[in-house]
This record gives sequence, C-alpha cells and structure tokens, in this order.
Amino acid sequence: KELNLLIKASNNLLYFSEDFEIDTSFTNGWSYAGTGTLVPNNVVSPQGIRKADSITSMAAGDIFQQLVSGVGNTDTVTLTVYARSVTQSGTLRLHITQGANNYTADTPLTDGGWQRCSFTKVLLAGMDTIQFEKIGAGTPTIDLWGAQLEVGASATDYGYTFHVLKPYYLFLR
Repeated sequence: KELNLLIKASNNLLYFSEDFEIDTSFTNGWSYAGTGTLVPNNVVSPQGIRKADSITSMAAGDIFQQLVSGVGNTDTVTLTVYARSVTQSGTLRLHITQGANNYTADTPLTDGGWQRCSFTKVLLAGMDTIQFEKIGAGTPTIDLWGAQLEVGASATDYGYTFHVLKPYYLFLR
C-alpha cells in the first residue's frame, strides 16, 4: 500500500516569489533601484526549471525590495532567497527594515553554485520592507530565485507565491 500525506507548510509572505520582474500594475510586487539589467526566466532554478532571473552588471548598492504586511510586533521572521554569482564573486545583503531600524545579514556568493541565503530576526516592532542588495566591488551577474519571508525561527521548505498570498501545501509520498 501507498501512503500519501498532504500537510500545510508555512505561509510565504512575499508576492511574486519567483518573478523579480517589475510589474508597475501591481503595487505589492518587487521594485528595483540600480544600474543592472534584469533578464527574467534566464537560467535553470535549483528546482530544475528555467524560472530564475538574472541581473547582469549588478553594482554595489543595487537593491530589489518589497513592501511587507502580515507580520506582527515581536514576531520572529526568516527571510530567504536562492542566489548565485556567475561571472565573478559578489556579496548579497539581506535587509529586514522596521522604520528607522535596518537589520542586515551578508552572504558571500563565490563558487557559481546556488545558495539559499537566510536571515532570521526577532522584530521589535512591525515590519516595513525586505531588500536584497548587492554590496562590495565588481559588477557580477547575480541570479535570484525563490524569495521567501515567513514567521518562524528557521527556514522551511520553499513555497511559491504570485499575486495572491495563500498557504502552500506539501504532498508527501
């Protein structure tokens, strides 16, 4: 006999978790400030599908960000994204912003392989935005895929979102 199990996983609180392309018709998506060029669905993601976006010539200070809601005061949150630097080494900084408070964690991207960058923070007050920022010298091409923000002290299995935030489910066999 075969046992199948459907379990509810954590909620991903970010819109368009696999699509960093800027959609000005939807105000809850990603915004980008920088000099790099976004190439959507350019490379194969860690999931094995051509869904990861590339940002070519990403310079220091280039930022992707998204406004956040649904996070309460004193919650513990975990922010993750899959990233890799393919043309040269680079560093990706993850930001969790609460008004004047800006908390960061840096992940060096050195070997060209996918890494799940992760940052956990206990909030002192409500949350405003999350950001992914390229820091340091050079202008590498950086690939991004699978952004996730969830309430909890550690990263859970990645859950895809688009323009609607809903709980996602895992089907186990």
